[in-house]
Amino acid sequence: RSAVGAASVLPPAGISRNPQSRPSSTPPLMRLSALIAELPNVVAVYGAPDVEVTGITADSRRVIPGALFVAYHGVGTDGHQYADEAISQGAVAVVGERLLVGLTVPFIQVTDGREALAWLNAEV
Repeated sequence: RSAVGAASVLPPAGISRNPQSRPSSTPPLMRLSALIAELPNVVAVYGAPDVEVTGITADSRRVIPGALFVAYHGVGTDGHQYADEAISQGAVAVVGERLLVGLTVPFIQVTDGREALAWLNAEV
């Protein structure tokens, strides 16, 4: 067996081979507060950021329960208009550039949503 083949069967970082641990198909949990502590462009945090996040997406159609939704102004559409849809799909928090009021989940306002998305994905 080659070293390359052996390395390819190792579990991803943070996933244990312990049979008592969660199944590998279950997304790893991350604390929102820990994720946003690494963001360089936070303007303000609204709501308690002490929630568990199971994934990160900027596409409201791909939100699963426990996801962090990142909204930013795109070329063809503004992701901020999909924040409520993302929450109804199960998003536990929203990161965005433009202040969104009346959300039922924590909101983290940033100066640049694309940059925030890149940093957040680098943290997971």
